[in-house]
Amino acid sequence: MVKVAAFQIKIASFKDNFKKLEDQCKKLQDQNVDILCLPEKWSQTDVKPEYISDDSPFLEKISELAKKHNIYIILGALSEKEDDNSFVTSYFFDKNGNLLGKQRKIHLYSFESKYYARGSEFKIFETEFGKIAITICFDLNAFPEVARALALKGVDLIFNPVMVFESGIENWHVYLKSRALENRLPLVGVNGVGKSPMGTTLTGESLIIKFRKGHESPAKMKFEIGKKSEEEMIISKIDLDYPRQIRKKRLAEIQDFKIV
Repeated sequence: MVKVAAFQIKIASFKDNFKKLEDQCKKLQDQNVDILCLPEKWSQTDVKPEYISDDSPFLEKISELAKKHNIYIILGALSEKEDDNSFVTSYFFDKNGNLLGKQRKIHLYSFESKYYARGSEFKIFETEFGKIAITICFDLNAFPEVARALALKGVDLIFNPVMVFESGIENWHVYLKSRALENRLPLVGVNGVGKSPMGTTLTGESLIIKFRKGHESPAKMKFEIGKKSEEEMIISKIDLDYPRQIRKKRLAEIQDFKIV
């Protein structure tokens, strides 16, 4: 069992949102939350981003926050600068403030390709709860092979920090539900609220997907959905053991075939 928090935060500056994050982490510690995840571009208020890098003071603050409040923090996805390249990157800190690693976005939207380079690999993070993967927005939403490959590698839980516009929410929910059901894999999708860097509207409506114990075939999912256009902390306990059992059986049914 792991207790997660999806912070459906309003897009604002680093300074303003870090203060908000500090206040929330204290509350989450009191509620024994294990992992906090933020959305994509949660601190970018303009098309021109404020870049971070591995040695940014901001990341030191996040590390201290994770350690102080004994919580894992998935930093959504922010603009990272390395040498002459820029990436959309999620940093993952453990509850001792150690950087477990970072996940770069691989599948970029067309407009993102003007500003960012692609990542090249998906990483699996070993934690005390199980194996965790981070898929940033489009990486999961339109590519079913990503979730299946991660499931075959033993991943127990996928976090999906996104920046999904109001017009794309319905499709996003369909993608998440499909990826979860196809692979019997719990998912935590986290979207922001307010104005995106491009000026479009983000409406939150984050989605946590779990599985109902005792329902194997057909499996039954349970959903927790964030409010529309409201900042909210969605807290949920996720059972990883039961999905592990039914996922093992489902993946064992995969058959070799040819397309002719």
